[in-house]
Amino acid sequence: MRYLFLITCLFLFSCDRPGKTLKIIASPVPHAVMLEEIAKPLLEAQGIDLDIIIVEDYYIANRAVAEGEADANFFQHAPFLKEQISQCNYPLTSLTAVHIEPMGLYSAKFKDLEKIERIALPIDPSNNKRALLLMEKAGFSPLKIIEVDSVLLVHSYQELDGAIIPTNYALQSGLTLARDSLIKEENDSPYANIIVIRTGEELRPELQALKKAMSGPELHAFIETYYKGSIIAIH
Repeated sequence: MRYLFLITCLFLFSCDRPGKTLKIIASPVPHAVMLEEIAKPLLEAQGIDLDIIIVEDYYIANRAVAEGEADANFFQHAPFLKEQISQCNYPLTSLTAVHIEPMGLYSAKFKDLEKIERIALPIDPSNNKRALLLMEKAGFSPLKIIEVDSVLLVHSYQELDGAIIPTNYALQSGLTLARDSLIKEENDSPYANIIVIRTGEELRPELQALKKAMSGPELHAFIETYYKGSIIAIH
């Protein structure tokens, strides 16, 4: 029922508007913030209205773009898209890689990694594998691992000894990678966040304008100033 409601909302947003409009689905932080602060004004100067539709469900956004309810989405990294295409055969492709969100282990109870025994990890396969690799590189092996949906990880981080949390959810909860994480990925993580579109539409002028806006110096300066190391711009 929740999916049906969200799809209905997307349909209502898709009504024709004068001029050129790009409809893009994004998670609230940091994706929608970057689109609102940087891409929207740059595109408006070119006569393109960027309609940002905010959702927090990882699984609705790719289906909506594949079915033509939106032009693009911005919430996921490349391995997650690959997994979704494999499972659902979506005709989707990456328009551009924008930034990296290094994943971290957070604890509300302990500052000493050796005291952490029970932690939560993301349940989706790509982020689960990513979290396990992070622990392996750090030489960390907890006694108990509980797998939960990513939206529940911040709650789990408070209830258990800790949790490995994707940076977008950590930022929404006021956690900062450099200040609060006990272990974290390096800046060369292969999990780049991407803007995703339908395959075959790569050369649409509006999408090329979006690509330029989300890979230019204005965005790089915003990321470095606003997120202070929690997010790494791809140059």
